[in-house]
Amino acid sequence: MKKLIFNFLLMMALGATAKAQIRTDEPSTFANWVIESNVKTPKKAIVKFYNCKQELIYQEEIVGVKLKVNNKKTIEKLNAVLHQLVKEGNEAISANLVIAKLHQKR
Repeated sequence: MKKLIFNFLLMMALGATAKAQIRTDEPSTFANWVIESNVKTPKKAIVKFYNCKQELIYQEEIVGVKLKVNNKKTIEKLNAVLHQLVKEGNEAISANLVIAKLHQKR
């Protein structure tokens, strides 16, 4: 009986101090990008960028370039484009943003 009461009080104390969600000030915290491609057509892909509310903010079709998803530089460049899109919003989105970033020399 003592264990039951102790466990009940412990659960109540832990439940009172728990928080449901932690708010962040960074707008791109949960923003992400997705590459849709096909095995039969490896040089054709669609890159989609989503904001923190999982709303589509930008989409670009890449033709003629095989995107290497496991390549660290490719991931960094796509993350840079994502950060730029989230930071600027929908105001200044130019066409071929991803292709320009991928062909850009570091």
